[in-house]
Amino acid sequence: MKENPLKSNEISPSARPNIIMFAVLLYWLFVPDHVLIPHVISPIENALGLYPITGLAWRSITWFLNLGIPIVVYLVYLLIAKKPIKSAFSISKLSAKNVFYVAIFTLAIRAVDLLATRFIPFALGSWTLQTSGTIGEALILGALFAAVYEEFNFRGFLYSEYRNQRVSILKISLATGLFFGLIHSGIAVFTTAIFGIMWTYMLYYTRSIWAPLLSHLIYNGLGILLNPIYHANNQAEYESLMSTLLIATAIAAVLLIPAAVVCVKRFMRENRHNAIKKSELPIESKAFTITYWLLIAVMIAVIFIFRL
Repeated sequence: MKENPLKSNEISPSARPNIIMFAVLLYWLFVPDHVLIPHVISPIENALGLYPITGLAWRSITWFLNLGIPIVVYLVYLLIAKKPIKSAFSISKLSAKNVFYVAIFTLAIRAVDLLATRFIPFALGSWTLQTSGTIGEALILGALFAAVYEEFNFRGFLYSEYRNQRVSILKISLATGLFFGLIHSGIAVFTTAIFGIMWTYMLYYTRSIWAPLLSHLIYNGLGILLNPIYHANNQAEYESLMSTLLIATAIAAVLLIPAAVVCVKRFMRENRHNAIKKSELPIESKAFTITYWLLIAVMIAVIFIFRL
């Protein structure tokens, strides 16, 4: 019988994951908009005679500047340190059962959210998700890019830095979830933070980044595909499509919610072996605890100052 490598409690968590999170937060807040775009990207545009770059190309650049560069920097670090990339980003096989459970659960959540968004003014705003440009551009930017960049950041290397020191999943989900919410604005800060926490637990139980990435892709993709604004030529068509869609979504929600409950129960039962018991976690160091709560306080302050 193999010895559980997580039994040793000799090493306490250092402040390293909190410091890395701080660094990524500061980068995201200031570097792309105040350094890279005005002092690097714009001069290159002018020199090449491309100014101004607009549409899909510009949005792709901004996605990379904001969330792609931290991933690239971490990849370079892994290569220099000769550390495995797959484990650092939780790149492992996702079973067919888990794919099914994740898909059904996400479809149910999306159906409920679409209904809530229509009738609750302060809901997430899913009907207006990425409505600029064509539906193809919206799917690339609002579904594919969002899922890949956000998951490989928040449920990728940031999650990995905490899990390497066996920090409790509650603290990981709170930190990465808050940061995930922070990159959105308005009331979406809080609703997306909840989704960030949900996707963190999804990764925790499957140990595969493909689980939250699949859920994120389905969630955003449906919000775009089912948005009447892409299928209507005028206001009358929009209202007609919206009415039809709401009825179909309500029916889907009634059918999907019971199935989702069953899927969640089976998902938890079949993946519970991946959960780490509290007794297997190391005792937290003072350095980790202080910097962790400082990080949480800073993110909450930033949400109220810059995002609301």
